[in-house]
Amino acid sequence: MLRYYVLYISDGIRKTLKDWKDDDKMFIDTRAAKLVLKCIKENSCVTIIASSGVGKTATPQHVALQMAAEYDVLLVTDPSNIVNYYNPNMKILFVLDDLCGNFSVDQSDIKRWNPVIKNIKKYLDKKQTKILAACRLQVYQDEKFESLSIFKSCNPFSVYEAEVDNLQKKGHHTKYCALALCVMFNNNLKLELFTKEENEENRIIIENTCKACRLDKGTSRLVLQDGLKSRKGTFIKQERHMYKILHDKVFDFLVYYFGQKIILFLIKNADIGLIKERFLFERKDHVDHFITILPSKYHAMYIQRMVDDWSKGKVQDVFTNINIKVPQFRQKFLFHLKKKK
Repeated sequence: MLRYYVLYISDGIRKTLKDWKDDDKMFIDTRAAKLVLKCIKENSCVTIIASSGVGKTATPQHVALQMAAEYDVLLVTDPSNIVNYYNPNMKILFVLDDLCGNFSVDQSDIKRWNPVIKNIKKYLDKKQTKILAACRLQVYQDEKFESLSIFKSCNPFSVYEAEVDNLQKKGHHTKYCALALCVMFNNNLKLELFTKEENEENRIIIENTCKACRLDKGTSRLVLQDGLKSRKGTFIKQERHMYKILHDKVFDFLVYYFGQKIILFLIKNADIGLIKERFLFERKDHVDHFITILPSKYHAMYIQRMVDDWSKGKVQDVFTNINIKVPQFRQKFLFHLKKKK
């Protein structure tokens, strides 16, 4: 039976904890959740960093329930709660959601932490007390968050990043490639690509994606389809005649992830919708954190891809590219065109 710290019982908290247990019945225990559980067992403070919609709230709730056999679980909304309810003779796991703000750093939240942060560090050093926090990616990356160093010590930056990395490290290249293909085809991966005779363009894209993911370029399409099916329910869903990533936010993350891993292959092979919407030459203010900033060594290749698409008649896609709005990019684009004459 779960035990909860009696000093912080209210009708609202009771209901919240009951809701956690009810919600947890539907939770799929992923490798990422197991990683968070491992981290909190080995460390005093763990921060889960992610955007909304990728398990940032559900994962710590699930992990907290797993820890409840050994620790009293206490949901807190203010740092003073940790000081007030700390007990050196009890094992307590404090759980915080949306640490320091929903969409940007709440300065008042930072100020509330400042007077108590030293005491909280001492509590954590004694190993009886743990903190499991969930934080929005944009909040975590804000320079004002740097003052809360205890939340920087151990964090699965994205619960999904570790899981995708693990596929590659353990040699599950087909499963890894399945996710890369969803990105390559801009989250519209048609079933017919694996069941019907493929055209030359799609054949090349699939072969190059296999190569990027350390698979033989002659890998059977049926084997690739098995990789997609193995990810159903965790990363992938099937909608009618299409394989898609489960959630838009997860797809945003995967585009960014593979933008760091196989950017050359994406520039050369990805769907034009991905090319025109997901890559920027320079970071601008208020740009989504999952937009990939192109290293300068790939600028010419990216512009050439746009020129190639133009020559194929995809004029509207070329001139609705997000970079076209930037005067400096337009100059580079025109210079590239003149150089090719």
